[in-house]
Amino acid sequence: MPAKKIGYPVFDSMSEKERRSYVEFESKRFNNSDRNKAQSPKNCIYTGSQFEDNIDVLVINSDTDIHINVNKMNPEKTSAVHVKYLNIPKFCEAAQEFSERVDYSITGKCRKCPEGNMLPFGVRLGSGMHKIFEYARTKKNARGINHFHMIMNILIKEIIQECFPAAYKVITGFIELSGGYVPEELGGTLGFCCQMIVSNNLGCEAHVDQDLVERCVSVWTTGKGRTQDPEGSFFILPYLTCEHNGKQYKGIAIKLRQGCAIEWDGRHIFHASSSPSDPNAIINGNWFGVTR
Repeated sequence: MPAKKIGYPVFDSMSEKERRSYVEFESKRFNNSDRNKAQSPKNCIYTGSQFEDNIDVLVINSDTDIHINVNKMNPEKTSAVHVKYLNIPKFCEAAQEFSERVDYSITGKCRKCPEGNMLPFGVRLGSGMHKIFEYARTKKNARGINHFHMIMNILIKEIIQECFPAAYKVITGFIELSGGYVPEELGGTLGFCCQMIVSNNLGCEAHVDQDLVERCVSVWTTGKGRTQDPEGSFFILPYLTCEHNGKQYKGIAIKLRQGCAIEWDGRHIFHASSSPSDPNAIINGNWFGVTR
């Protein structure tokens, strides 16, 4: 089910300082726009009910490739969002065990993610490409957590190599180029990438992450022992004006459930997520990529 975008903000050859300034300006403009307020009246946080029956939003619930023109002046300059619903029981089991052991109380709320929780593990490759920062919590084996984030990062390597080869090439290539490494706690040479970020019932406003490399992948799982889909949980691309089967849509909402995997360019594509509408439901995000 392909969806093609009509237009998108242009970054082109901006410096990092110019990019950051542009992103901050665009974020404020989008978040304060009449259009965004109409989509998200509650302080820029989205709720699943806004998308379930919204005829102006394209809801995706099957494998989909979304082709995006990121440069109005150059139609050949494109990006893509790849959505796959995977049957990966071993990875999901490890992710569920991992999530059971994560202590989210050590994270605070932030402006763009006021609902749910989010924690990074592994290594961040800092500015200048050679400044490496290790998250201390990665080495703390609280409740046997290390075994499971190691297994996750090892299992996801083959999954991403097969399902998202472009992301695999970008992420592993950047780690090698920058002199980075995969910590032993994340599998060492057997593991996929140097950093993973886990989240629980995350609800966040539309944003871009200008400190990432251009491809990343996230895989969602439900809570341990829960088989029902978490109603109201979506990965949202609110500013993608797209066309599908002759109809124009003002945004895209990707249904999150067990095994949903998404590859996208977080530097250029505004994205958000909505937490489950059922307070007893659980949806855990498992992000793999490189933060610079």
